[in-house]
Amino acid sequence: MNVMTLDHLAICVPDLEKAIKQFCDFFGAKFHFIVDNEELQMKMAFLTWGDKIISMEQPTTPASSFAKFLVRRGGPGIHHVGVQVDDIASAIKHLEKRGVKVVNTQLTGEKRREALVLPKDGLGVLWQMIEWRQDCADSLEARLEFSRDGLKIPAGDAFKKK
Repeated sequence: MNVMTLDHLAICVPDLEKAIKQFCDFFGAKFHFIVDNEELQMKMAFLTWGDKIISMEQPTTPASSFAKFLVRRGGPGIHHVGVQVDDIASAIKHLEKRGVKVVNTQLTGEKRREALVLPKDGLGVLWQMIEWRQDCADSLEARLEFSRDGLKIPAGDAFKKK
């Protein structure tokens, strides 16, 4: 498995506006936009910090997994770490050969494919492995634009390396 780079850091927060202001004021991040994801019952703010994306995730219902995360943790914190891999299928095989359970594999999509490694196998961290199509892999702006469109991953294998 070849991990190319850290893709993004996702932080779960109870108050999105406050978290955006704090992260920008304290650490010099740049705010870009907010996306309301009804399916996942959350709002996500996208910021950049240098050449990395920071996603702030606020639950919109008490039943969402993000609200439950805040309760379990006792407040805000890192929800998951996204890493960019060059070949998701090889990364999954590599990990499974070593006894790591890979879940939520989404190997279809026009711009990206992804899979998760749960904290049990990930040293206490939820890892999101992402293989971006080349034009997105090399462009922070392209990944932000994809995120702005709501991170919808269509059915069917539309992913094509270019």
